[in-house]
Amino acid sequence: MVDYLHANQGDAKYLGAAIRSRIASPIILTRDEPVISLGGFNGADPVFSDERLAGLVKEGAVRFFLIEGRDRKEKSVRWITDNCEQVRQEIGRSSDSTVLLYNCGTGAR
Repeated sequence: MVDYLHANQGDAKYLGAAIRSRIASPIILTRDEPVISLGGFNGADPVFSDERLAGLVKEGAVRFFLIEGRDRKEKSVRWITDNCEQVRQEIGRSSDSTVLLYNCGTGAR
């Protein structure tokens, strides 16, 4: 999945944004590129409002979001699941099959 993110990052400032630091940290360590941890360590401390997330996407600062399947109905990720397109599972799955990739770039909902 990290190779996919890197290949499709385009001009985005961040390689992606993850709901939990446990998802973001291996990517940061592997690629040494900026990744946003949206919900802090456990995903329960939202860093941005929905409006700020939308702004980051509109500015082109971030395109991809990584969330755990169990988090799809959480308020903190609702904007992502409502406004972005889930990447095909064969591309957008990590070795940890619970992580789902959403694309908020051009052509998203």
